[in-house]
Amino acid sequence: MKNKQIKIHASLMMLVIIAILFRYWLVSDNHIYFWYDQARDALVSQQMIFDKDIKIQGPSASGTNDTIYHGVLYYYILGPLYVLFNGDPYFVAIAFGTINAFGVVLIYYLSKLVFANNRAALIAAGVLAISFENSEYSTWLSNPMMGLIPVLIFFISVWKVFYEETDIRSVFPVVLMGISLGVIEQSAFYSVYFFGVILLGIIYASLRRKKSIFTILNLKELAAFIFSFGFVISSMIVNQLLLYKAGIFNSSSLGEAFGSSSVLLNPRLLGDLFSTYFIKIGETLAPTMTKVGLILSLMIIYALCKKASKPQRWFLLSWIFAPLWLFVFHFRSSPHMLLGIEYVLIISLAFLIEYLFQNKNKIMTIVGAIVLLLYGYQQFSAVNHIRFQQTSIFTFQKGVVLKNSLSLIDRSYQLSEGEPFSISIWGSPYEYYISWAYLYDWHGKKAYGYVPSYYGTSQVGKYGPELLEQVDSPESRHFLIEEPEIVLLGNIKENFLGKQNSHTVTKTTDMTNLEGFEMHGEYRLQPRVKKTVD
Repeated sequence: MKNKQIKIHASLMMLVIIAILFRYWLVSDNHIYFWYDQARDALVSQQMIFDKDIKIQGPSASGTNDTIYHGVLYYYILGPLYVLFNGDPYFVAIAFGTINAFGVVLIYYLSKLVFANNRAALIAAGVLAISFENSEYSTWLSNPMMGLIPVLIFFISVWKVFYEETDIRSVFPVVLMGISLGVIEQSAFYSVYFFGVILLGIIYASLRRKKSIFTILNLKELAAFIFSFGFVISSMIVNQLLLYKAGIFNSSSLGEAFGSSSVLLNPRLLGDLFSTYFIKIGETLAPTMTKVGLILSLMIIYALCKKASKPQRWFLLSWIFAPLWLFVFHFRSSPHMLLGIEYVLIISLAFLIEYLFQNKNKIMTIVGAIVLLLYGYQQFSAVNHIRFQQTSIFTFQKGVVLKNSLSLIDRSYQLSEGEPFSISIWGSPYEYYISWAYLYDWHGKKAYGYVPSYYGTSQVGKYGPELLEQVDSPESRHFLIEEPEIVLLGNIKENFLGKQNSHTVTKTTDMTNLEGFEMHGEYRLQPRVKKTVD
C-alpha cells in the first residue's frame, strides 16, 4: 500500500511538471493576450502597492454599464506578482500558469472521491495537464482566471457535504464550500449560478437521506457557510452599497444588466444558448475538430448512463448544467461564462476512457487508447495552431500577442534614433491610451531610458494619465499606432485621421507597405513627421 501511494504521488508530481511545461510552451516568447483590461489591471494593482491606495472595488463587470463590479481580491493577488516581476506581464502569466497547474492534484483527488478509482483519477489528472483550453484560462491575465483552483475546491466540498455516504461530517467542508464559492464570486460576479449546484446537492441529499431539505444543513453548518461566504465577498457587498448610496447602482441598473438578455424574455436566445454549450464541449474535448468533440460527448453520455451510479450522474449533471441557472435570466456568450465546465468534461472523459479500458473486449480497449491519443493530439495541435495565428481564445483578432506589441514599440524607438517622439493611437476602447502607455512606461522606459509624448484626446479621469506627457501638437518624429479590427460608426475614423494629417505626413521606411504602415503581427505602425511651416 505504501509503495502504491509513493507511485501515485510520483505520478502526480510528474503530471504537475508536464502541466507547467505545457502552459509555458503555450505562452513562451510573449505569446500572451495583453490589451486594455490587462493594462488597466496591471496599473491599478501596482498603484495599490506603490501609492498605498487600498481599494474595495475590482474590475467592472462587462454588460452592466459600470454599475456592478467583480471582487477586488484579484488586484491584491495580481499586484504583488507585478511588483515581484518588475511590471512584466509575461512572467506574471507564467506564474499564474504554474499556480493553476496544481489543479492536476485537485482534479485527481476529486475524481477519486467521485469514482473511487485510482486509474480514472490519474487519467483525469493527465488529461487536465495537457488541456489546451485550461492552459489558455490558466495564463489569462483577467479576473475570471482566479476562479480556476477555487472551482475544484468548491466541488470537492460539495461532494463531501451532499454526496458522500457518511453519517459523520465535520463543519470544515461546509466552511471550505463557503470560502471557495466566495473566491469564485470575487473572480466573476456572474458566478452566482453556483448556488444552483448547492440547491441540487441539498435536494439529492434530502431524497437519499429521506430528510427535509431544511435539515440537510444544521444551524451550525448553515451559519458557518453564510459567515465564510459573506466574509470573502464582504468587499463586494460594501462596494455595491456605496454605489447604491451614490445613485449609481439600483434595481433599474440591475434590470438593464440582466433583463435584455434573458432567455425568458427573448426565447430566440435559446438557440445561442445551446450553441454556446455545444461549442464549449467540442472545443474542450477536441479544440481543432469540434465535431469529434461532440462525438466524444455522446460516448461520454453513453458511458455515464451505462456505468455511473446515481450520485455520480446527479453530481456531474448539476455541474455541467450549472450555468443554466444564470443563462435563463442573463445569457452572454463570453468564454468565462462557462468557466470550470472544462473540469467536469475532463472528469467525464476520464470516466469514459476508464470504462473502455475496464471492458474485457480488446476492441473496446483499443478504442479507449485511440480516444486518449486523439485527445492528446488535439491539444498539442491546438497550441501549435494558436501560436501560429498569434492569437488567443479570448479574441477573434490574429497577430495581437504581446510579442508583436513589444516589437512595434522597439521599432518606434529605433526609428526615432534617440530623439523625442510622440504617438497617437487608434485602438479599443477608443480614446483610451492605457494599453500602449503601460507598455511604453514599463518596457520602453526600461530599455531606452525615456517615453514618448501622447498626441490625442485628454486622458484625465481615465487610467494612467501620468504615464505619458500629453502634448497639443505632435513632435517632429511622430507615430500612428493602429490596432486591428477597430470599426466605429460614423466618421470618427475620418476625423481622427484628419487630425493626424493636419499636423503630420507619412514617412516611408524600408518596411512600410503601400499604405505607409509597418506591420507587427496585425498591429500597424505608421512613421510620420511633423509638417514644416512654409
